[in-house]
Amino acid sequence: MKSLPTSFLRRVRIHGGEFDASARAMHRKAALEIVLSATIERIQMSTKTKFKRVALVAVAAMGIGLLTAVPSNAAPSVAYTTMYDTTNGYQVVGGQATVTLSVDTSTVTNVVVSGVGSVVSTGAPTNATVNGGTAAISSPGSSFTVTGNSSGATKTVTIVLASSTTGTQTITATPLDNNGVPGTAVTKTITWVASTTLAVSATNSTSFLGGTNVVATSDQTVTVAKSAAGQVGNVAVTLKDTNGNALYSQTLTATVSGPGLIALSTSVTGSGTARAASLTLSSSNNVAYVLVSADGTAGVSTITISDGSTVISTETVTFTGGPATFVATASATNLKVGANGVNGTAGSGAIKVKVTDSNGNIVADGTSVYASSSSTATATVTTTALTTVSGYVYYAVQGLAAGTSVITFGDAATPTVSTTITVTVTAVVASTVTLAFDKASYTPGEKMVLTLTAKDSTGAGIADTGTYTAFLAAGGLISNVSLQGDTISGTAPTFVGGVATFTLYAPLAAGTINITGTTGVSANLATAVQSLALAASAEVTNPSADAATDAANAATDAANYAADAADAATTAAQEATAAAVAAQESADAATAAVVALGLRVDTLLASVRAQLTSLSNLLVRIIKKTKA
Repeated sequence: MKSLPTSFLRRVRIHGGEFDASARAMHRKAALEIVLSATIERIQMSTKTKFKRVALVAVAAMGIGLLTAVPSNAAPSVAYTTMYDTTNGYQVVGGQATVTLSVDTSTVTNVVVSGVGSVVSTGAPTNATVNGGTAAISSPGSSFTVTGNSSGATKTVTIVLASSTTGTQTITATPLDNNGVPGTAVTKTITWVASTTLAVSATNSTSFLGGTNVVATSDQTVTVAKSAAGQVGNVAVTLKDTNGNALYSQTLTATVSGPGLIALSTSVTGSGTARAASLTLSSSNNVAYVLVSADGTAGVSTITISDGSTVISTETVTFTGGPATFVATASATNLKVGANGVNGTAGSGAIKVKVTDSNGNIVADGTSVYASSSSTATATVTTTALTTVSGYVYYAVQGLAAGTSVITFGDAATPTVSTTITVTVTAVVASTVTLAFDKASYTPGEKMVLTLTAKDSTGAGIADTGTYTAFLAAGGLISNVSLQGDTISGTAPTFVGGVATFTLYAPLAAGTINITGTTGVSANLATAVQSLALAASAEVTNPSADAATDAANAATDAANYAADAADAATTAAQEATAAAVAAQESADAATAAVVALGLRVDTLLASVRAQLTSLSNLLVRIIKKTKA
């Protein structure tokens, strides 16, 4: 008879019955133990795996090193010593090229010559041995070896090459170790050409634009009148090949687009006569000149110079028409009573006039510009026409009395094209002097503008062109606090329209800024304003300070709120901990109850088994008696 299995009743199983909670508690405990056990096993497995991986990486690295290790043989170096025209690998068919091979180690170096041509001789080696001697190697692809000695000196051997056909010849030198394993090879190439005529190089050749009959060594600006006679400029062209050497016997071409005429010549003297030109240089000449002349048309001329296939350079010449536009600019807001500027001198004239033609190009040098003043009692200008230099003229103005005058500039004494500008003449003697900031208050670091204002007896600002050497007393202006910006300690301020301006920056600390000073004793100051005390003040406020305080208070409140929240969180955590402990105790009690129930079930099962055994025995006896 089969024995009954020992197991939980269906009600005790996890998925149902009134004992479900207790069963699930037991299941969680068992599962936790299983997870912990599995986790520990994984950690142990992971640690073992890491050691294995480290070992594998180390072995792999050693393996790679072993596979890639090559005996330390320095590669030989190859340098040209004698080449055609000392160039980069060109030689004329029928000639010879000489290459020097330098071997820096005592290893054997294998030399292979491939391509067109052959090795004529391996020359006389120095500190090296050429296997096979110095006999000619006549066929392409031939090879020989160079063996160095152990003296440590550089090993060299001369290789003489030749070719009867055009093409490329390559010399390859490969060092070998003691086992014949090749190291890093180096190569050099010789290009055999049919003649000494190499390609023209736009990079190495030069082209410089200059004026009439002048050989320029750098590009100049050439602007001439469209009606100019004869040569107005030239381009000096020097031809060189791709190796930077003089290139002779070349044929040059030049074309012009836009206005102008050109000619090509070996002389810098001459005139342009056509729109295109060509010239073949002799076998001893590599310099030519493109001669340029006007054709009566205004505009920009573009001259293109080439050898027929390669553009060597492009140059531009501007041909201008008559004056079409005048633009006048005064060098000062207020001119002084007296001389202002120098006629015809750039940077010194009181008025600068730019003159352009109808195309907007500046007019040619020497274009006449006339000027006149509407009020000669206030200001006068020379009545003699001045001529342009690079499109500009510079006029002086003689101030006679305070006031204004309109100056007219044009193309004639009675102009058909003109422009005007109004000049203001003021005194150089100040009758009033004041000092002020542009604002009453500033924030820390804010830009401040301090102005020193000087006006003449009419209330107009003193002249910009005056000399105000001792306008302020020694020390200039003084500040009670340190300021960044313009220097204010000078005694000769610069006035524009009667105002000297200083750009300063407020200090970072709040407070009052006081600027003080004293006028000097000068002919530029009326007696009443000499040794005059000057003062200006402003406040530096920090409106952000209160905002900072409010922010600090708000931060404090926020910190208090955060502390309260932290306390509440702590209390909640403690309560959660207590609940967790209680839950654990309940789970332990449930587990104990389940265990006790299991024991009781085992007892009941044992009793049932005993009763069944007794019953079975009884049945056996009854059967025996019945048969008997």
